[in-house]
Amino acid sequence: METFLKLLAACLTLLSSCTSSAQGWTRINALPHSEFTAFQVIDGTIYTATGNMLYTSSDNGETWNGSEFTNEEDIHIFNFKKFGNRIFAGTEKGVFSALATAVDGLWRYDINTFEISSFADRDNRLYASIQGAGIIRYNGAGWSDYSNGLPNYSYNVSKVLDTPGELLALAGGNGTFYRFNSAQGQWTEDYYTGNFLPGLIIQDAMLLDNVLYVSLYNMILRSDDFGANWITDQAGLPYGQGRFMYAGQEDLYAITTDGESTTKINRRPIDAPAGTPWNNDSEVLPIYTWAMGELGNKTFLAANQGVYVFDTTMGHENPQLKNVVIYPNPSSDGRFTLQTEATIDELTFYDLSGRSLTTEKHLDNGETFTVPNPGLYIVSVTIGNTSQTYKIAME
Repeated sequence: METFLKLLAACLTLLSSCTSSAQGWTRINALPHSEFTAFQVIDGTIYTATGNMLYTSSDNGETWNGSEFTNEEDIHIFNFKKFGNRIFAGTEKGVFSALATAVDGLWRYDINTFEISSFADRDNRLYASIQGAGIIRYNGAGWSDYSNGLPNYSYNVSKVLDTPGELLALAGGNGTFYRFNSAQGQWTEDYYTGNFLPGLIIQDAMLLDNVLYVSLYNMILRSDDFGANWITDQAGLPYGQGRFMYAGQEDLYAITTDGESTTKINRRPIDAPAGTPWNNDSEVLPIYTWAMGELGNKTFLAANQGVYVFDTTMGHENPQLKNVVIYPNPSSDGRFTLQTEATIDELTFYDLSGRSLTTEKHLDNGETFTVPNPGLYIVSVTIGNTSQTYKIAME
């Protein structure tokens, strides 16, 4: 315990945060070790996809059913939406759909467009936002363009949202978003900062308990009046190159991606008022995450190396991994020693870009490993099917 406290103090001094608490995330071996780009829970059924393969589970991830949803090549699903008796899939080449009772066969190719970034439904109509082609609307029989008044410089639409007053389109790269004026039948331009701001491009948005959030890179903006006024709300969040948000049962998550293979997860209570700091110790995983989902006692990540699950009933730590300590930290010569009560099956360390540097197998208590150069590293320790990550530093 004394050794662990010394390690904690060293981490706090060097990094202003402890070793990452990514313990407990386990890759689901029943699913392929490939890139999963979508994850959604609809009516208690999980939908997730890799390439043109769809996987579903109706028992909270205990068993999975896989099927080819299309024979089109180079198709990736990014989102799902139930509307009426059909499930719609937004892909990089448009919209597919299937009867909710028949998702394990080939899906109907509804409309060929650019990448579908989101869905929203309002007044018995389904809307889809498109990266590079504006907004389309489905009336139950087919799709039609719904970009009325949307300027061509804002045809990259990151999200369409249904709010109590109107539809919102988070679009453009100049700090703009758009409200649909029903009386005029077209989209009208608005701004996060009161005027154009080149380079401000929204990556994700969500409406939660009448609070509107938008995220971009290493920022989160918040509006408590449906976009009339905006404030920043990212206290405690790490730097990142990409960011999306997810609302769980109790917590609001900020998922920050750095490069192509690092995910940092922060959270805070779902009803936290504006300005409430996010937890300042990110969970750091050496994967790129596309989507998060929560069902019952499990939280899932769809990532570039498969689907990962965290089961709260199992506790946050594998009892064997709980007693792993890496010291000294920081190290002056790049040598680190393992303190462990069980043989470590695999140890992999990464640079902060997520690039794997080396992997060692079957390490026992007292064994050492080295890093090549001064800097910060992420170390992944695996015992059995469970992995835990740590931040280490060479001075």
